[in-house]
Amino acid sequence: MRQFALATILYFAAVVSTSAAPLADHTQQSFMPGHGQQIEYLAADGTTWLWYPGNTKIVPGDWKVEQGDICFRYGRNTYNPVTRRRGGDWDCAPLKLYQQSIVKSVKGDLFGLMGRKKVPFDLPAKLLPLNQLQAIADPTIVERQQAKTPTCEQVLANANKSADAKLTAAGVYFHGKWLGKSCGPLDYVRAVTMTREVDEREAAAMLKKIEIMAADGNPRAISALKKLGYK
Repeated sequence: MRQFALATILYFAAVVSTSAAPLADHTQQSFMPGHGQQIEYLAADGTTWLWYPGNTKIVPGDWKVEQGDICFRYGRNTYNPVTRRRGGDWDCAPLKLYQQSIVKSVKGDLFGLMGRKKVPFDLPAKLLPLNQLQAIADPTIVERQQAKTPTCEQVLANANKSADAKLTAAGVYFHGKWLGKSCGPLDYVRAVTMTREVDEREAAAMLKKIEIMAADGNPRAISALKKLGYK
């Protein structure tokens, strides 16, 4: 059973992205036929740290760009299961083709691969969203993100901090919900009034929705129109 696997950049029968991805100091999520999903951190100092599906350890190596090609070199104890070649020498391919294999490029060492020995977890070959991989590697990420999300009360209290904050609060008053959860009673009058202060076009669209609801007999909408000066 092999200990390492060398990522090839010479096999591009299918690609999943055609956008140019940044390179130095970026974590690259790629997908290649035969290899599947790979995560690799290309450090600004020319070193690279590969997280390959099926491996128990991170594969360190080097990378460089020259004359329109990108080149990788991994240790002699590495093995490429697709090309059946061992590492130790530089492998180069057109940079454009390499970039076409990139699914997602994120600045920084997202998974802390640099200098790491063991992989964060057994990386599946099947392509998964990068945020899902983050949650698997560190379940507290979800908790920290949720902790940063403002509550309904905070959204309403912060309404006057900026135009965007006011529009967000107006939306809460209009729908009576925040992030899918109940957030106090509906207040169409306040929603329209606040929206008018920052975006007349959005306010007109909101008012149109209220008029439609009023025409359908919605008592709250009918009452709001009267308070706003409409018959």
